[in-house]
Amino acid sequence: MLIEMVSLAAPTGAAFRDWIITVAGIFFSVILVLRSLQYYAQREWGTFFGHIGVSVVVAVICFATGAFVNVLKEIGQLILGTS
Repeated sequence: MLIEMVSLAAPTGAAFRDWIITVAGIFFSVILVLRSLQYYAQREWGTFFGHIGVSVVVAVICFATGAFVNVLKEIGQLILGTS
């Protein structure tokens, strides 16, 4: 009688971390868009466009994390001159 050995991988929590990042990103994006609408109604254009820009950056960080990290690495390599 042969018994097959099965190795079980320990949970890393990566799925939970990704879920938390997604929920936090949606939360912050909604807050920024709501505040942007307030600034639009008050006709404060500089703050309005600033909030729209920040909400786009937050969305990119939360929903394209890998691409954002790669961009940061490339910028770091350009500044530090490493390869």
